[in-house]
Amino acid sequence: MSQGRIVSIQTTNERGGAEYANVDLLDALVARGHEAVLLTNFPDLADGTSVRVRKVDLGPKLARRTVARVVLGAPLVLLRIARALREERPVGTLLLHFKKEQLLCSLLPRSLTGEIIWAEWGPVPPPMRQGLARLLYALAARRARAVIAISAGTRDTVIAMGVQAEKVHVIPNLVDVDAVKPDPASRAELRAQWGAGERTLVVGCISRFQRRKRNDVVIDAMADLDGDVLLVIAGEGDQEAVLRERAAPYGDRIRFAPNVRGHVEAFLSACDVLVFAPSPTEGEPRVIVMAQLVGVPVIATDSEGALGLIPPGGGTIVSPSHDPRALALALADYRDDRERCLREGRTAREATLESHAPERTLRAVERTLGMRTSDPALRYRVTGRLNRLVWCMPLPHRVLARLSALVYRSPPMSGELALSIVDAFQGAGVSIWINGGWGVDALAGRPTRVHHDLDLVVEDASVSLAIEVLEGLGYREWYRNDSEELLDSRIVFHDHELAGRVVDLHPCDFARYPIELAEGEIEGRAVPCLSAAFQAETHTHYRQRRRDRADLALLNGLMEERRTPGR
Repeated sequence: MSQGRIVSIQTTNERGGAEYANVDLLDALVARGHEAVLLTNFPDLADGTSVRVRKVDLGPKLARRTVARVVLGAPLVLLRIARALREERPVGTLLLHFKKEQLLCSLLPRSLTGEIIWAEWGPVPPPMRQGLARLLYALAARRARAVIAISAGTRDTVIAMGVQAEKVHVIPNLVDVDAVKPDPASRAELRAQWGAGERTLVVGCISRFQRRKRNDVVIDAMADLDGDVLLVIAGEGDQEAVLRERAAPYGDRIRFAPNVRGHVEAFLSACDVLVFAPSPTEGEPRVIVMAQLVGVPVIATDSEGALGLIPPGGGTIVSPSHDPRALALALADYRDDRERCLREGRTAREATLESHAPERTLRAVERTLGMRTSDPALRYRVTGRLNRLVWCMPLPHRVLARLSALVYRSPPMSGELALSIVDAFQGAGVSIWINGGWGVDALAGRPTRVHHDLDLVVEDASVSLAIEVLEGLGYREWYRNDSEELLDSRIVFHDHELAGRVVDLHPCDFARYPIELAEGEIEGRAVPCLSAAFQAETHTHYRQRRRDRADLALLNGLMEERRTPGR
């Protein structure tokens, strides 16, 4: 397991998707209690986050045109890296993103680097896939304990380089799916600024302005696209002047906007479709994920980076690739069928909510980094060991269950964590309703005590899917309890073998039992739960503890309030 801080080295030539995705990931890890620092030549990348930054200039990224310069400067760069790591000791995990740092850090002693983890934000570049470059990559990868690949395609190229398959883990971009949603006010404001009416098809394009990105195809498509269509291109890069000159013949049908970092949801909300024109090597383009979460379908000019990310019925991959006329024909279909934009946008959003549940992504990252995320406090580990001893005793199951309840205490289930679990189920399209202690507090709209588990009711037909959702979040089945009493049967899951947080899954035959549903509130957010009357009824099926009696009193009070108008 990793001890000490996470040190992420990311010196770059630009502020792009991988750079911002790394900062967002580090910021989320800091929020979960990890210590992280970013070593970069662009400190402003972390503006507005909790990530500590140290400015380090390691020269240009490794590329064909910089090979000679990088090789000649390697000893000095290696010295700078060593000095920076020495100042950040103890380093638990060294997170490396680009080839130069990956190759050079493999030469440093483990006492400086800690565990080395590589993050590959896209396929291994073709020049690295042969000859001496391939050999050096494979040798350096031996020092890496694991490689995070942003997509299955990226993983395949890493393995093809000679890296052991079991070391490579596919983990999608971390996206706060709850924060990314349509913004109607910004849509109206920006479209007014752009001079776009409600029937105007606004085509968005967010990209780096580089030769490798096929923004030229997007501009050239306007030659074959008539009608009320506006193209808005947002980004920055050394090819901006060239692209503006290319767009000049189209007048005000093409607009340029600055980098939309910090207000990408507003920009995307003003668009009806987004065009993605990939470079020859793409990982998991963050802009596709963001657009789909806003409910905007994506039209890709090539399958690179888009295949597997754009869901069936949720966008288009143009064929032939990078063909302006083919792109124009695809855009014309959306121009003439505006309902298609809405329909495919809904499909894309639902699919992305499921595939990019942030709790699932963070747990996968933490497991890969070897972080001590699941190590509970000492008191919980002690009671966990006592609980193991209890269940080894030769006593009847009912007696063992009573003894276990006396000695074992699981870590608290916070409101934030409960909401993240509910989000995972909703993202997967699995209906659940909160019961138990959190169910009572949800109806009350406020926390009344500390909760040590989360009780979820699920329809019998959805149990298998529910188990998959929990397993995706890092929970594993602990034990099962069958009962004839309503909702007393349960499948118990925990996220740590010894003393983990607990989720109780209660299967129910809704056709057989008419269960009364309701809506509650946890930390200001609406959540599905069981009604006060129904929860009060289920509280009578077992021997009540002090907290159960308190819950029942609260439920009775809530029902009395509803029966007494004006209270």
